[in-house]
Amino acid sequence: MTTSDVDATTASGGPYMTEARHRAGPVLDPETQVTVARRLFAHIDNKTTDSADEILRFDASVYTDPRILAREREMIFDTTPVIVAHSSEIARPNDFLRVSLPGADVLVVRQRDGGVKAMLNSCRHRGTALTLEMSGNKKLFMCPYHAWCYGPDGSLDFVTDAATVGPIDKKSFGLIQVPCEERHGLVWVIPNPDAAISVAGSLGPDLDAMMAGYQLGGYYCYRMDAYERAVNWKMLFDAFLDNYHIQYLHAKSVAPFFYNNTMFVQDLGRNSRIVSTRKRIDEIRHSDPAQARLDKYVTLGHLVWPNAQLLRQPTHFELFTFVPDGHDPAKARMEIRLLAPEPAQSPDQINRWEKNWEILLQTIVDEDLANCESLQKAMTNSHLKPLLLGKNELLNQIFHRELIEALGGDSEGGIAHLYSRNW
Repeated sequence: MTTSDVDATTASGGPYMTEARHRAGPVLDPETQVTVARRLFAHIDNKTTDSADEILRFDASVYTDPRILAREREMIFDTTPVIVAHSSEIARPNDFLRVSLPGADVLVVRQRDGGVKAMLNSCRHRGTALTLEMSGNKKLFMCPYHAWCYGPDGSLDFVTDAATVGPIDKKSFGLIQVPCEERHGLVWVIPNPDAAISVAGSLGPDLDAMMAGYQLGGYYCYRMDAYERAVNWKMLFDAFLDNYHIQYLHAKSVAPFFYNNTMFVQDLGRNSRIVSTRKRIDEIRHSDPAQARLDKYVTLGHLVWPNAQLLRQPTHFELFTFVPDGHDPAKARMEIRLLAPEPAQSPDQINRWEKNWEILLQTIVDEDLANCESLQKAMTNSHLKPLLLGKNELLNQIFHRELIEALGGDSEGGIAHLYSRNW
C-alpha cells in the first residue's frame, strides 16, 4: 500500500501535517477504533500482521493471457461500476471528460440540470470520435468528419445537408448512452449500454456507509495525472494492496515513516477496508485503546472493487484507479487523484498540496510503476514457476479470491485452475 503525506524536507523527518482538516468526523467509530487499536498495537509489539490461513500460489499467465483479459472485460468491466472522476472535475454545466475504458471511449458530461450523463464518444453517422480533447466545456459536440452536431445530453441536434442524406429520425440517432451514476462525490460508469448500474449494490452496505461518512462530495480534486504503462492492471493493483514492500522498494522515500508489513484488514467481500500504521503511532501505542484516537496515526485504505483504491490520509484523500487496455494484457493506465478538503487558493494551500503531490509521484512513478514494468517483463520467462502470495499478503489474496469468483471459478473458462494452496 502506497502512502504519502510526508514532507522529506522537514528537520524532524516526520509526517507533513498541516491545519487542513477533513470534512468528515472521526476516522473510525468508537467500537471499531478500540478493535483496530488493540490489534495494531499487538502487531507492532509482536511483529505480526493480519494474515490469511495459507500461502496462495498462482500461475503467471494471470498477468499475461489475452483470453483472461477478454474474460475480465466481459464479466467484470462490462457489468460493474468503475470510478472515472471526482465530481469537482466536471463542476459546471457542459463540463466534460473523455474517459478510456476497456473497449469503449466515453464522454462524461455535466448536464444543465446538474446531473451527469455518459455516452460513447462516437458519431452515429460513421463512428468518428467527436473529440480527442480529454476535458473541457462544450455546448455542442460537432463531428470533425461531416459536422453532425450533438448536444451535451447526446441528442442529435443537426445533420448537415440533411436533404441529401435522406430521412433520419434524430430521436433514434442520439449518442449511445452508457450507465452512469454520481455517488459519494464520485462519478461511476459501466461502458456497456445494456448494463444496469447500482453503485450502492456494488459497494455493499458496509463500504457504502463508510464512503457516505467521508463526505467526498465536499472535497476538490487538486490534481489528476494518468500514466500509461507496459504492465497488467492487476499487477499494478497488487502493488498497491500490500505494505510488505514499503521498507524495501520505498527505502529512499516514505519507508522511514511507516511500519512495514503491519496491517488491519476488514474483509467486506469484494471490497475491503485496511488500516496501516505510521511510526508516529508510538506516541499513543501504550495508552488505553479506548482513548487512543487514531486519525493522524494511520492511513485507511479501501479496496473498491474492481479496480480502485481510496486512501484516507490524515489531511486528504488519494484515489488510484487501474484500467486495463482493451486488448493487450501487458498494458494498463493508472490514474492518480489528490482530493483536498478545500480549493487551493492561497500560497500556503498550494504549497501544502504541491509537497504532497511531489512525494506521491516520487513514491509511485519513480518506484512503484518502474518496479511493476520490470515485473511484467519478467512474466515472459517461459519457465517461470508458480508465483506466491504469502499469508501476510491478505488483501492481495482477497482480491484474487474475488477475481476467481468473478471470472467463473472452476466452471468452463474460469481461472480457478490457475491457483492452488496445495504444494
